[in-house]
Amino acid sequence: MRTHGTPEYDLSLKLLLLDEAYIPVELFHEYAHALLDSFLLERSPAIQYYQLRKRIRDADVDTTIRELQREIEDDSRYLLKLRAKGYTQMESNLAKAIEGSRLLLTKLKDARQIDQKLSVMFPLYSGRTTQPSLYRVIAPYHELFADTLTTLVTGQWESIYMAQLNTIEKDDFELGFSNKSPAMDNDTYLNFRSFKAGIDLKDYRFSDMEGQSVYTQFAPTRSYIRRLAESSYATAKADLLSKLATAIAEEIENRLRSPQHYEMSLREQNQRLISKLAAVTDIDHW
Repeated sequence: MRTHGTPEYDLSLKLLLLDEAYIPVELFHEYAHALLDSFLLERSPAIQYYQLRKRIRDADVDTTIRELQREIEDDSRYLLKLRAKGYTQMESNLAKAIEGSRLLLTKLKDARQIDQKLSVMFPLYSGRTTQPSLYRVIAPYHELFADTLTTLVTGQWESIYMAQLNTIEKDDFELGFSNKSPAMDNDTYLNFRSFKAGIDLKDYRFSDMEGQSVYTQFAPTRSYIRRLAESSYATAKADLLSKLATAIAEEIENRLRSPQHYEMSLREQNQRLISKLAAVTDIDHW
């Protein structure tokens, strides 16, 4: 249990952590992270590959396969010795370890084909270059989806703004966790998370401040989502959320596979996601 008063979805633990003092808006937001995390892991081979590489501590796939094969052979021979000596408990424990190694070996062998395509991208995923890590690439999409679910569930486009403004005013809380620009005050930051009507991407001018936080990178896309929710999807909000998740998954997969699109401007980032969302909703984008 957390003690700082707000729910938090722990991406590494896959757990939604709650505090006794949470409010529904915050819970909706964190629950949305859990939903999208599960959706992306199911839909994105690139994210599956990243998770597998992290499981083997970033080691080379082919090298790990060879090491596992030797380990399984050695353990299997030792298992026979334990069985011959009647060491039942030790035999049982080792048999379970061997089975786990075999399952991992199968996953690694199945990953060989995608490893040939994505091994060159893995240093980017791990943050070993000057480009953003995989987390920094996918986090803005996560925050967009989480804020969208929250506003659709509450029926209030300003629900995130009002909930966090209340926290700031009540607790004299500074939004340091958001990594917002030092030049951006709290009110400006929260306004970027609102779903403003009528923002036209063609005329929109992005500021340098918007790119410094994972929460503030999709102002035009938020406006487009509001347009969809107030028109064609006014009575089908669950369907809109599903289509947004699909568009996000497709865009993230494309970016994680492409050195050219892995890092991009905020304009291109918004343009591409709006285009994908328009394609899955069959509605022209701006």
